[in-house]
Amino acid sequence: VINNVDDVDAAVRRAEARRLGGEIDDFALVRDHLSFALEECGLSIADLGRIPHYSDWALVAVTLPGSPWLVHCDAEVEVSQAEPGRDWISASIERLEQDPRLLVANPAWSPTEAAREAEQIDGSFALGYGFSDQLFLARRRELARPIYRERHPLSLRYPLAHIARTFECRVDAFMRCHERRRATHLDVEYRHCGPTGRSYPDATRVERWRRRWQRRVLRRYRNRMA
Repeated sequence: VINNVDDVDAAVRRAEARRLGGEIDDFALVRDHLSFALEECGLSIADLGRIPHYSDWALVAVTLPGSPWLVHCDAEVEVSQAEPGRDWISASIERLEQDPRLLVANPAWSPTEAAREAEQIDGSFALGYGFSDQLFLARRRELARPIYRERHPLSLRYPLAHIARTFECRVDAFMRCHERRRATHLDVEYRHCGPTGRSYPDATRVERWRRRWQRRVLRRYRNRMA
């Protein structure tokens, strides 16, 4: 998907060249599909707040026609494998098909940390709560529906929650409210290579106050659950 670029025409020309060269099958402009995506997901453009580009691309991606399974990988993500040729996608699809509790799957951002945070270790997978939009696999139909209005205290931990509820914040809240888990493949690892937070907008005074309040809510919730 093409979104949030300075020169849309140039981006389209580059994408078309890659399509003709066989590097990609197709491409889509977020602006052309966003209205449909918002309707399917039960949201309005106002719900995305003043940072729509942290959510609109994902809502369009999950509602575009295509394969029943969707894999998203951020452009700044690199995947490394303990064993060359390890197919985490096929293994994850098989795991999600076996366990109706699971909503998404992904490689490990840190195998040690993922295993420590997991509720359960099952073979090569750590099972538990959590969601990141950096790299994930899911059934398209599971995400292309109105699941994005749930709220959960732990979803306030996301870095932009004080400005707007982003796609990953909303998915995480849905998962926690409906006891849906993710499967993290411990034999495949990924890392985000770009700087984190550099593109985040400056918070207004109200948003800074909201961030302090959210941190207090998070701290109290975690203390109560400890």
